[in-house]
Amino acid sequence: MKNNLNFEKVMDPNHITDHKTNSKSSSSSSGNCGNNNDSSSGGSHKRSKSQQQQHTTNHQTQCVHHKKKFKFICLNCNEVLCSSCIIEPPHRGHTFDDTNSIASMNSGNHYSQRLSHLWLRMKQLGDDYETFMATEQKVSEFYRILHEFLRVEEQKTKKPIKQQREITEKTIESILNEIKSINDIILELQLLCNQNSTTSDSEGSEDNNNNNNNNRNKKQKVNHNNSTKQDKDINIKKKEDEEEVEEVVQTRQEQNEQEEQQQQQNIFKDENNNNSNNDDNESNNNNNNNNNSIDIDIDNNSLSLLHNQTSPSTNFTHNDVNVISISTIIKSVKSTDSYENFISDNQLIFGNSMTKYNKQALLSKIQQYSIAYKNVDYKSPLNYEVVFDNDKLLLLKEQIQSVSELVDKNSISRSLKIFSIGKEGSFVFDPSCTAWSKLESDTVERKVTLNSVVSVGEYVYIFGGKDGDRSPVYSRYSLNANKWTSTEITRVKGQSLLFSVCSDGNNSIYLVGCSLDSFDSPSFVYRFDIHSTKFTKLADIKRTAHASMTFFHKNHIYIFNGLNQQKSIMTYDVQQATGETKLFIPDVGFGSPTVSCCYDELDHVYILERNYKFYRVSLSTKETTELKSLAFKVNRQVSMMIIDSILYLIGGNMSGNYKYGLESNEWELLNDDDKVDRFWYGACIVKLK
Repeated sequence: MKNNLNFEKVMDPNHITDHKTNSKSSSSSSGNCGNNNDSSSGGSHKRSKSQQQQHTTNHQTQCVHHKKKFKFICLNCNEVLCSSCIIEPPHRGHTFDDTNSIASMNSGNHYSQRLSHLWLRMKQLGDDYETFMATEQKVSEFYRILHEFLRVEEQKTKKPIKQQREITEKTIESILNEIKSINDIILELQLLCNQNSTTSDSEGSEDNNNNNNNNRNKKQKVNHNNSTKQDKDINIKKKEDEEEVEEVVQTRQEQNEQEEQQQQQNIFKDENNNNSNNDDNESNNNNNNNNNSIDIDIDNNSLSLLHNQTSPSTNFTHNDVNVISISTIIKSVKSTDSYENFISDNQLIFGNSMTKYNKQALLSKIQQYSIAYKNVDYKSPLNYEVVFDNDKLLLLKEQIQSVSELVDKNSISRSLKIFSIGKEGSFVFDPSCTAWSKLESDTVERKVTLNSVVSVGEYVYIFGGKDGDRSPVYSRYSLNANKWTSTEITRVKGQSLLFSVCSDGNNSIYLVGCSLDSFDSPSFVYRFDIHSTKFTKLADIKRTAHASMTFFHKNHIYIFNGLNQQKSIMTYDVQQATGETKLFIPDVGFGSPTVSCCYDELDHVYILERNYKFYRVSLSTKETTELKSLAFKVNRQVSMMIIDSILYLIGGNMSGNYKYGLESNEWELLNDDDKVDRFWYGACIVKLK
């Protein structure tokens, strides 16, 4: 028996091995495994697979075949066995262990380690779950803002259209009110015409008989006298009516001094005077003249049509629109070929139940109509139309679709590398495997490139540095082609230039620096356009910015520190472009020179001092927080950058390379076997396929 337990195999359920037997079980195998007469087994006892599995089923404590307690575990088969089972053919030659040896070897630590691993995984999954929830909330908030923006734009676009629609509705209502007023007047005039026609027909018939039979018999003369008497009665009745009208008109004159009322009253006075001068035979014509004196064209068909209207007479108000909507009215207008039919089809609005003629009411309606609609001008609304640019809409849809991207953070982290310049050339560091790779070297040998290296797209740019007596040049390295090109820096004075550079992530690289010929030389800010390759001077810096560290944040260049300078932070607004820098933080309060500095692209600047102290400065609050110090000596300027919440310090063979967890606040030395001198040499983050 061997006491070399392999717990990795024990804990792995996939390691369970099935053993098949080639022999037949005899009737005497019911517990007696000492005798076996099967010649094909060579005298050995073999059990079937189902019998073997009975060892570990139902949490049994003893072997069902040998009636002995389980004392061993077969590491090859992952089965618990009794002392007799381990010598049988299925387990012969296997490795076994027992509880005593397991306890003496303190192998129980394996379970503790497993629990620690599971606990760590649970904490990681908990963090992942919270991250997913936060990401979902972030997506919801993004599209909520987008939806709100679209709703606001929709209302802004619809507002003038809605205003004109409401104006049109009010105009339609006003026109309907006027149509109803005219309709009511015409209806009452029609009633008056019908009443006068009945009276005139009776008078005309009797008068004609009297004129044609003057010489007839006495009976005809009596009839003529009766007719004359009737004419006199009618004239008396007409006089009474006329006097009544005059009284009404006189009352109107006293109540209202407006010119429109006076003119209307004069019309009716003239009519009454004319009627009093006419003889009996012209009574019918007088009635017709009274009707024609009102300046309204009454069509016989319209009068006949209006006479049949029996719906209640109501003034059209906005409330009627709720019963008969504007859309229904418009539909009726478009489907009707004449206003007569339109009025007939909408008797709920225009109907009038008046069956008796009332002069006072008629005069009042005519007067009100003249006042209300004398100067009314129904203007057409503004003929607005919204035109959409389908090409821009398509482009906008494409932009919205591309505004978000689902990415695997792990895959992104694996594609991010650290590009570093060293004394021996150019290199790239892979954080996922802590390995360095050599690249093609720059065609220009230069020193002091710290903070002068920046990555934009597929290119790495290096500006300035010390290069003997040559004119300053900048170099560009293609990550895809693995090739360097160099170009002279024009319009920038000085031979050896010490630059600190940063990029806005688009087309511009900003250079802050001075000449290395003298530490007292003035500093400046330049902009380099990567497309036109032109340098443009933006500002002079009053404070000398030797070996400063710069980064770009919200359209501002932040300039930190410099050799022999106060620990201050200055800013320059690239949008305002005033030509002057401003002091952002006068003194961050550090006691020794800065060794390295980097920015997390969010809000914090991480700063390492020569005395190993490590700080974090918030740009939003300007607060400084001291973090865990670096336990290793780094007394010269080196590069730092952040990838996926891990800060990397590239010290090279002189000080070593380190990583710092932003969340754990712990430093760790990298075992990357870096043998290159990287003091005062720059580095940046690149993305490689």
